[in-house]
Amino acid sequence: MKSTTPRYHARLLATAPRWSGRFQTALAGIPRPWRYWLDDAGSLTKRLQALNPAEFSVDVVRQYHGPALPSECADLKLRWRQPVWVREVSLRQGQYELVRARTVIPLTSLARVGQPIRHLGNRSLGSYLFSQASLRRQPLKFSQACQPVTDSAHCFCWTRRSVFTINGAPLLVTEAFSSLLLSPRFHSPDDTRH
Repeated sequence: MKSTTPRYHARLLATAPRWSGRFQTALAGIPRPWRYWLDDAGSLTKRLQALNPAEFSVDVVRQYHGPALPSECADLKLRWRQPVWVREVSLRQGQYELVRARTVIPLTSLARVGQPIRHLGNRSLGSYLFSQASLRRQPLKFSQACQPVTDSAHCFCWTRRSVFTINGAPLLVTEAFSSLLLSPRFHSPDDTRH
């Protein structure tokens, strides 16, 4: 697929969470109801599926080669605007979009472990990652978006990210969470936040 345009990257930079320095949020600063979703190192896919397995789906928004964003370069220890492979998806329960996820894979990692990921289709990344015996995950980072992405029904104001490695090959996953997850409709049986 075609690489993204400079205009798109400028817009994305303007609305992206700020991960560095004083803008990064510590876990203690996250409202308690949100910690249930943000502070979990297991499979987000399984947690979303548990809400209603029959209604869970993954919509691939796009996949492409393009330059990594500055904060992504920092987390993956890449050169400025180094080319990467990007997968952006929407995780849904029926008609409701609950999570927007962006996976960034350096081309060196793509050559080593990327073949299965490139052919996931509408399957979740978690279904592959958490089946890998060599999977390692670095500590989660959290951020409250400086300009929350909104629509008529909900907003995506809390975001987390972490670097995974498979056989030592790194990839970065960023996930933005919809405010709908706090509604009674999506209350999970194992949710003990209340």
